[in-house]
Amino acid sequence: MECNRGNFGRNVKLARTALNLSQKDLATILNLAKTTINNIETGKESVADDILRIVYQFLGFTKRKLESSDFSIDSNYRERLIQKYGNKSQYRILLKPPGIKFAIENYLLKTNILDTPVERIVILDYFESKGWSYHPGSVSNSLSELSNFIKIEWSTVKGNTRLYSKKALK
Repeated sequence: MECNRGNFGRNVKLARTALNLSQKDLATILNLAKTTINNIETGKESVADDILRIVYQFLGFTKRKLESSDFSIDSNYRERLIQKYGNKSQYRILLKPPGIKFAIENYLLKTNILDTPVERIVILDYFESKGWSYHPGSVSNSLSELSNFIKIEWSTVKGNTRLYSKKALK
């Protein structure tokens, strides 16, 4: 069965990063070599159908869907896989918090929390409500690095306090 390796690999990588897994993490979960995951994602080498099946079945997609050029991940994807696999010991790695930037871009920005300016503590509380604990300074740094999406201003009420909100789309 011939596979559109380019799209398939790109989409596997997109799904893997949405799960906050490294190539090594995914390889460990699937009992495959890290080089196999790399070969799939880069599309450089042909991979046996039975290996591809292991990958797409774990990720919860059909082969056809992963070959699609209009593939996308919905915002509940990670939670669905955690619900499906989280209580099985070999899948516990899924429970680690996502990277801060990923959490901001794919979770925080999709809420209405930043519709009005808020202090960092509100953002930290949101992440805590999801079971994710991040260092406050790391959150501030990540918010600053996402200046295309995040507006940062100084509070006029509380000195030395930054306020964060979504930037208006142009």
